[in-house]
Amino acid sequence: ADLHYLKEMDPDLGEPMGMDEDEWTYGVDDVNQIYPNIYHSAYHTAESKEKLTELGITHILSMGDEFTEHFKGEYTYKICPLSDDEDQDVQQFFRDGIRFIEDAIENDGVVLVH
Repeated sequence: ADLHYLKEMDPDLGEPMGMDEDEWTYGVDDVNQIYPNIYHSAYHTAESKEKLTELGITHILSMGDEFTEHFKGEYTYKICPLSDDEDQDVQQFFRDGIRFIEDAIENDGVVLVH
């Protein structure tokens, strides 16, 4: 996965530094396969039936309290109610998230994490 842009982010602006606007795309196609049968993306991908089908996604792990089961009944969801707050204890969601991913893979699933 090419994550070079993370090093170039300006935390105050939330925009990439040293990149033209047309080089910075963020949406449905911004997906990285991080391990066999495990993909990572922004929420845009999780809301694109076409992209989910293309990737063969069967399970969606959502890391955020603002997310819902966009295609309820069509995918297996796990929503970790993580708030977008720098003081949020992210570790409390690791065990359940890892278990969800492992269960999916053991059952020949393909997981999208966002």
